[in-house]
Amino acid sequence: MMKRAAATVIAAVLSIGGAMWALGDTPKMRLPGPAELSVPGTARTLALACPPGPTATIGETIGLSEEESEITERTRGLVIGGGTVTTPDNLDLTGSPRFFSAYGAHPGPLIAEPGESAAIIAATYQRTQESGELAGLILSPCLPPAATHYFVGGSTATGSSSELVLTNLSATPATVRITVHTSTGTAPRVASSALTVAPGGTEKVLVEALATDDKIALEVSAEGGAVAAHLFTHEMSGASGAGAESIEAGAEPATEVIVPGIDLSGDSGAPSVRIANPGEDSATAQLTVRTDDGSEPVPGAESVRLAPGSVLDIPLDGIGQGWAAIEVSSDVPVLAAGLLAGEDLMQVPSVAPLRHGTATVGTGVGTLVLVAEDATATVRAFARTGEEVDTLTVPVKGIGSVELPAATSYVEVLADRPVSAGLVVTEQLGSRRGGSAVPVIPTPEDAAGLQLKISN
Repeated sequence: MMKRAAATVIAAVLSIGGAMWALGDTPKMRLPGPAELSVPGTARTLALACPPGPTATIGETIGLSEEESEITERTRGLVIGGGTVTTPDNLDLTGSPRFFSAYGAHPGPLIAEPGESAAIIAATYQRTQESGELAGLILSPCLPPAATHYFVGGSTATGSSSELVLTNLSATPATVRITVHTSTGTAPRVASSALTVAPGGTEKVLVEALATDDKIALEVSAEGGAVAAHLFTHEMSGASGAGAESIEAGAEPATEVIVPGIDLSGDSGAPSVRIANPGEDSATAQLTVRTDDGSEPVPGAESVRLAPGSVLDIPLDGIGQGWAAIEVSSDVPVLAAGLLAGEDLMQVPSVAPLRHGTATVGTGVGTLVLVAEDATATVRAFARTGEEVDTLTVPVKGIGSVELPAATSYVEVLADRPVSAGLVVTEQLGSRRGGSAVPVIPTPEDAAGLQLKISN
């Protein structure tokens, strides 16, 4: 488990989730434009927490009827640049650049000390299963600690379960408080809403023990030490698994929110948007859908009112085809995410803009969706063994999307101006179409000149 933790690690951690793009106060959505996004570029220790696998929490209670099919789990990662690296479970590093790949879940710290350059790390836990309680495709990245996390998605209603996993990489205890917003408002706090995560420790919290609702959003705040947070969710239909997902934390509450990577075709399931109002004042929000054909208001969502602490799902059926981004404008800060419910669950987080980022596609097929007013992105696709599969130029005038080559395991995005990036990965799992939304993780600015070659 956690074999190494040092107080200096967190002080030097790259805080990926903390950057927010200021989009202004005007009622009309302004997409990321020519202004540059400032990212500190000094070489630093980079610390990530790799997650454990999800827990089957429903089947024994209701009696699972379908047979559990074969489960495939793998933890994989790459390290470009940097110095000494500590991997979870001391997994072997090999190659140039260095990489590791091992069957199973390997929770624990992934730490790269600075070398001649700052390290770039991309690492992910992947789980696939055709049938069973946790059937579906799960891609859950190794993530940096942060003081606050915002999750939009999941359910704790009957037949559903959501599990929050908290990891403390620091040398001091972290006091964590969890706030659950529901369809009827912020849930009352219970004893398990607050807990302490020991230095180098991991704690799991079943969200259904905090509140029961089919529409939830979470705020996770830590004091005394930052924590990494992963949220797993899954559902059952009767006594059969109906999909599983790793929900990633999204952007902080804002009056302008962008959710890139919504599939309107129906191939990935029925699309919808979840909005949460974490504040104490009522919110009035307007939804706009952006596709290759331009932008237009979402019918029936021109003026959506949310009570304080409440969560609302808005269906997107019949508003277009292809890949889209949803833009949420509100008079007070809100949270948002995209939901795709089909043979699997996919929950697409809101994002802050970036100019340079990487993501893990794993063994599926990825579609990258980029949003900006006017930008050009260079997208480099790499195979699992590090060979460059292709380099693509993606013009982004409002929105741009590209399906990555089938052999792609990792992707690098380099944009001339800030873009909001979403990646959706699908994989055929026998008779089931699996899917997972994957974050594109920003890299340190001083790593922008490195040539990304990835092995797996």
